[in-house]
Amino acid sequence: LSAAIQELAAAAPSSQAERHRAEAEKQRADTLAMQLAAATQELTAATRELAAAREVLAQLRARIECEPFQRYMPHVVQPMVLDCAMAALGVRRPVHRASPLWSFVEHLMRSHGSMQPVPTAVAGFVLSAVDVVVVRERQRIAYEERQLKLQNLRQLGGAHFNAETSAMDAEQLRVLSALRELFHERPLDKPATFPNTLYVFHGTRVGLVDTVCTNGLVAVGATDQGFFGSGCYTTASIEYAARYAYGEFDVHGGLRDANSDGAYPVVMFAASVGMAYPVTRHVDYHAAKAPNSDFFGAPLKRGFDAHVCCVNHRAGFQAVSRTDAQYVELVVEQEVQLLPVAVLWLRRL
Repeated sequence: LSAAIQELAAAAPSSQAERHRAEAEKQRADTLAMQLAAATQELTAATRELAAAREVLAQLRARIECEPFQRYMPHVVQPMVLDCAMAALGVRRPVHRASPLWSFVEHLMRSHGSMQPVPTAVAGFVLSAVDVVVVRERQRIAYEERQLKLQNLRQLGGAHFNAETSAMDAEQLRVLSALRELFHERPLDKPATFPNTLYVFHGTRVGLVDTVCTNGLVAVGATDQGFFGSGCYTTASIEYAARYAYGEFDVHGGLRDANSDGAYPVVMFAASVGMAYPVTRHVDYHAAKAPNSDFFGAPLKRGFDAHVCCVNHRAGFQAVSRTDAQYVELVVEQEVQLLPVAVLWLRRL
């Protein structure tokens, strides 16, 4: 019995130490649990902040992508202005395939091919990528000042800047109608004399894309003689522009180089048109400049700021009737009537 009592007495300190250790472990476990709970709360808060930051980034991206279309196409009345952060992003930036603008361009691809017998989808090319152009302030100012000038000329310039279509024949009116079908609805806050706007396209070389987006098109006449007058040549057809970008009509022969994805660039513009003159075969072609029109290498018709012409391949892309039209060409007087808004990259099928 004495020995048992001694053993219990010796074991008592050991049991007490075990209890202390157990209590210390429990305290550490409680501390870790509190720290884990706090870390979980911080992670949840950080996740919410990250989601909010992503939303802000998405809104900024959408604003950058949509700005040219919102400002220069009458889908949104109130314009937006590029800020310094956007201007620092470069000349253009790629559009994600999930973007509404990608869907919009795909919609255009289904309707801006050939005009025969009715508007059809783009043939021979497939959409590879889309870049939205970051419009610079000087470009915006020049474009809008030109719009205002055209409006003032039509309001104050009398008949000289408001040509009557009553003197035009049926074929001229049909060609004009082909252009008018492409016009966007004029904003409700703009007068009837405000220039019409529409989408037009211009095929160019890969190495010239940024130059065109930054400085605009060079008017034909400064580089060579134009079929339908001196000015900036565009088309309402993505397909026609893509064929130019591909090099199909290159006077020097040979196809042009594609980018690393095998695609060719077509620049999309917002075009501003005040008064357009329809170039037609029976009115504007005489022997003096055969087989070209009377406007070959000459200024646009007096009182007009644009020429419109229906063309097709069989006629060597000279003027044809509206019923024979494969494509529509639009020649504007000045480069400031064209504002680049996007670059479509197309691969040849």
